[in-house]
Amino acid sequence: MLVGLFPENSVPTLHGLGATLSFVFGNVSIIVLGCSLRLPWALRVFSICLGVLALAALVAYESSQSVGLGHGGLERVVAFPQTVWLIVIGAYMLSSSRREQSLQV
Repeated sequence: MLVGLFPENSVPTLHGLGATLSFVFGNVSIIVLGCSLRLPWALRVFSICLGVLALAALVAYESSQSVGLGHGGLERVVAFPQTVWLIVIGAYMLSSSRREQSLQV
């Protein structure tokens, strides 16, 4: 909410705080959930790798290393894994729910 309420060009401190909270806690949460949820092995590995990739990109972003992507491109590598993870886990949950329903019929 902070990122949306305080654009970078108006209140950069609050925008940065909101982005940092999301970047750190969101990506650490992907790793924690990948380790703790009862998921198929491939989804566990996917979750952990995605979270680690995003945190590594965050370290590069904060140390001003563009890694050939530029400032904005690297910021997307930090932010988008959360969205990708939510879509993949949602699709997995939907498909496993449908499988369970077809077994009950």
